[in-house]
Amino acid sequence: MNRREFFRTGGAVCALPAASRADALRAAVRITGLETDLLRFPPNRGIEPAGVVLRLQTDAGITGWAYTPFDEMRRGPGLMRTILERDIAPVLLDRDPAFPKRLHVAIWKAVAHRGDQDTGQHAIAAADIALWDILGKAAGLPVYKILGACADRIPAYSMCGRYHENDRDLGQLRRAVAAACEEGFQAIKIQVGRGPLDDDVRRINVARQVVGRERGIMVNAHQAFHLEEAIRRGRVYQQMGCYWYEVPLPPYDHAAYADLARELDIPVASGENEYTKHL
Repeated sequence: MNRREFFRTGGAVCALPAASRADALRAAVRITGLETDLLRFPPNRGIEPAGVVLRLQTDAGITGWAYTPFDEMRRGPGLMRTILERDIAPVLLDRDPAFPKRLHVAIWKAVAHRGDQDTGQHAIAAADIALWDILGKAAGLPVYKILGACADRIPAYSMCGRYHENDRDLGQLRRAVAAACEEGFQAIKIQVGRGPLDDDVRRINVARQVVGRERGIMVNAHQAFHLEEAIRRGRVYQQMGCYWYEVPLPPYDHAAYADLARELDIPVASGENEYTKHL
């Protein structure tokens, strides 16, 4: 299965008639199976991992889907699959998915003994998403409405500007950004920080040539810098009109992030590596 097939099939509306969905929601539905697939990006994406697809089957004929991506953690997908199949499946099988919070607590306890917190949290998140997908399909509503909607659309950008092997002329970067624009994205994000600042400037300029002045460009440094270097490069990124500057520092260095934000005008984005209520 590839990513396009997943989004076409996993995101489809439940095939059950509306009356059957309502009956399923009122009845004591049971989870009957857990299946996973590993997805891989095509070779020209320049990175090996892609993610894990999770499917939770029920005796009501409703399947809950979830997808968790792994951009660069090579062993992440296989490890997450193991956690889902060996640790989480026994917790979910024969349970009623209509109690997602109760099941979340049980899943957390099942995974808590593992030292690989990051991958474990990815697995917990996938199980949560699949459970809520079951409930949304049973109710015939998108999950965002069940949870309490405040909007029916949000702006989206494409994380298309990854590093590619053997891309000295940045042709692969150029093609990836162009493809995102053709899909209709009004903003794109590119990776920076693996080489000298001149390399970052070159990558941003190539992206700007493709997207023009009407679309936004964000940069993601993936925790590559110490504070002084993050400030130095951030000043260049903001002069080049980048919309935000993402995770240039380790996530735990809150004081450095505060110093960085004071030194720059460009918004500094962070927080994706800080999660759970136990922070």
